[in-house]
Amino acid sequence: MGSARPSHRPASLGEDRYGAKIDRWIVVNEPLDIVGGLDPENHFLQVLGPGYVAEAFGMADEIWPEAQLVLNQDLVEYLPARADGLVELAAELVDDGVPVDSIGLQGHLLLGEPSWAVLEDVMDRFARLGLPIGFTEIDVPLTPVTKDKRFTVQTQASLAARLVRTCLDEPRCRSVTFWGFDDGDTWLDTFIEPGTDPLLYDAHLQPKPMYFAVRDELRAVAVETEPRARLRNDGWIKRVAVIGCIGAGKSTLARALGEILGLPVVHLDRLWWQDGHYRITGPETVMSRTMDSDAFRQRQRELAREEAWIIDGGYIPDLDIRLARADTVVFLDLPRRVCLWRLLKRHNRRRSDYPEGVREGLGWARLLITWIWAYPSKKRPEIQRAIAEHCNADTDVIRLRTRKHLDKFLADVDASHARR
Repeated sequence: MGSARPSHRPASLGEDRYGAKIDRWIVVNEPLDIVGGLDPENHFLQVLGPGYVAEAFGMADEIWPEAQLVLNQDLVEYLPARADGLVELAAELVDDGVPVDSIGLQGHLLLGEPSWAVLEDVMDRFARLGLPIGFTEIDVPLTPVTKDKRFTVQTQASLAARLVRTCLDEPRCRSVTFWGFDDGDTWLDTFIEPGTDPLLYDAHLQPKPMYFAVRDELRAVAVETEPRARLRNDGWIKRVAVIGCIGAGKSTLARALGEILGLPVVHLDRLWWQDGHYRITGPETVMSRTMDSDAFRQRQRELAREEAWIIDGGYIPDLDIRLARADTVVFLDLPRRVCLWRLLKRHNRRRSDYPEGVREGLGWARLLITWIWAYPSKKRPEIQRAIAEHCNADTDVIRLRTRKHLDKFLADVDASHARR
């Protein structure tokens, strides 16, 4: 095998066979065992030694230096030790200058519902290494490999949608690939048992609930790669609703937009926590929701009827009022970890969008952390539904998922406004 290396890989990757049609290669597949070490049963390891992974990437890079070279592994969402081992292997390869361009997480949900916490953690760690991620082989069998139960098609759809949403939540997750087209042709019917039905289309090529669930996840986030502020048919931006996760920077963005556009800014937090609607006890600020909800909604209706405004705030139950009147919606959909970090940074600081003397104490911060933690699974879907239900057909909805996108958006608004 060692003597065959120089000829085999150039032939398999060579220009005569594929030309430049393929821009992404899985170079090393499933190198790890269940505890996260190099798999001793792996034939490449047995014959070539532990350096085979680095050598394979080096050879692939010589042949196709412009292609994305992928390290691919299965079942990390179920096996924390394997997830740790994959991160450690990738970090070592990067430190040694090995040309690993991306990490492939297969996404075979063979063992039932995965550990979402393990999956999100490992993706975050790869992102911090600077490595893009992709789901490379997704399938969701109705019968897990344990055969102890059988999922409904609705549960199957929910699992597939959440896997896709987990990718969408991580800016460095670049691709989602399903391991087959329809249930009539799947390896799992041999590996587990006939009738696993793990794919988006059934054996008659009809879309399944899983297809629609995945489609809806993708549709909800379909935005420009580089969001831009646009001139509207009836003039420049006049009414802007800034919405999104707690800690995403809604108030900061609203103030920046207000300065550029010369529009009045309303912070809903300041409106809600008016004088007399908070108290300070000991070292913490304890905020009591004493303002009448109906009065709060009525005040928002009055503000929304104004000709020009920027209103920032969460308050999901009241989104209908703002979204129906806004000509522009800026949806700050930053990763959960970013929002948590920003929340911790602002703890106990004076905020201009709160009344004088109010600071977020530890008790209040704990409530906000709970809200942020539920954001990907509960709060974001509520916001997306509100956008779909209440925005007008000509409303510009601009979704910003990274700091780069946010800065680019503000720069575009500033440049466009300066040209007017």
